Amino acid sequence: MGEMEFLENFVNTDKYDVFTFGTSPIQIDLMTKCKGISFSEAFSNSIVYQIDDDLFVRVVDYRELIIAKKASNRMRDQVDVEELGKISKHKKDN
Repeated sequence: MGEMEFLENFVNTDKYDVFTFGTSPIQIDLMTKCKGISFSEAFSNSIVYQIDDDLFVRVVDYRELIIAKKASNRMRDQVDVEELGKISKHKKDN
């Protein structure tokens, strides 16, 4: 995909709603739409992490992430929900 085509697709959010940069396990997904949650809810409940002196990253809240993954109902997201549940249980136990 050329740069111009990428920019056109990025603006045309009816065609694409997720843009992935990098490769697993080091990748970032930029989402223009998300099932199960609204932008205003996700933004107000998000968490900002300071990565470096001048680098801040806003991340969707854990509970919002679970809601969105359940709403998408994709196999990959179902597996993610299961794994996130294990992490949550581990945190509560420790």
